[in-house]
Formats: sequence, C-alpha cells, structure tokens
Amino acid sequence: MTGPPASTNPNTTVHHHPHQPPVSMLAQGLQQRVAAAAQAAHANAQEEKKTLFILHIPTTWNEQDLAAHFGTFGTLTRTDLPKDMNGIRRDFGFVSYTRHEDAQRALDSMHGFPVQDITGPKKLQVNFRSPGQQSGVQQGVGLTLGLTPPNAMPTPSNPPSMML
Repeated sequence: MTGPPASTNPNTTVHHHPHQPPVSMLAQGLQQRVAAAAQAAHANAQEEKKTLFILHIPTTWNEQDLAAHFGTFGTLTRTDLPKDMNGIRRDFGFVSYTRHEDAQRALDSMHGFPVQDITGPKKLQVNFRSPGQQSGVQQGVGLTLGLTPPNAMPTPSNPPSMML
C-alpha cells in the first residue's frame, strides 16, 4: 500500500490552501462554462438552419432572380451569389430566412427543382449550410474546401495547396 490509509472519521476536516478555491467551486465554474458553450453552439446551429446552400444556380440568374424563386417560402434576410477571385460568379449561392420553418419549406420544395443553364438542363441541389460553408469573394470554394487562398502566406499551420 502506498501512502497513509484513508481516514473514515466523519469529523476529519479537509483543509484548503487559502489562495485556492475549493474543488466544488472550480467544478461549478466549469459546469457554467460548458453550459454557456453548449447554449452558444445550439444558437449557432439554429442560425445555420436558417441559411440554405444552393448548388447549380444558372449563371444567368442574379440575386433578384434567386430572391424571386426562394422568397415565396418566407422572409429572406440575405441572398448571396459568391464570385471567384476574378469576379466570375460561381454556380452556387446562399439564401437566409428569418425562420427555420421557412428555410425547411424552401429546401423541401426547391431541392431537385429543374433549371436551364447555358450548359443545358440542371437540377438545383439545396441543403442547409454547413458550418464550414461561407460566402463572399474572399471566402469562396478555396476556404470551403480547406484549401489555401492564393494570397495567403504558407506557414506550418497553413501549408501551400493547389487551388481549383
């Protein structure tokens, strides 16, 4: 056996260092931080469930066309058709609704919706935006796929990679 035997005396007092909080206070603080982080993650997940990622958007559509097709399901707070570094519009975009239920209805109705593009017929692919999907010129496919943007300096944590 290593060390002295454990005391079974109920009158034994545990002494704390005067400058250190008791373990129960540390545990309570940790529980509060975990609960706050879980609440923030839930809020972010709910926000994600209001934004749709749409693939195969015809290159002839602009943001007004996107709003016209998706605005019938609820109030849109944002439409976005990202462009690449050369200002060329990509074939994907995002729409955000004020309510999750409206986004769900749009997803259910528009996923597989047939569209005509200059390259021929396509079907829209609609899904809820995942946490890694971001919009905007600087945050296009390169960052979505985890690739290094051309203007980023290579470092050990940001090695060079090939762009699409």
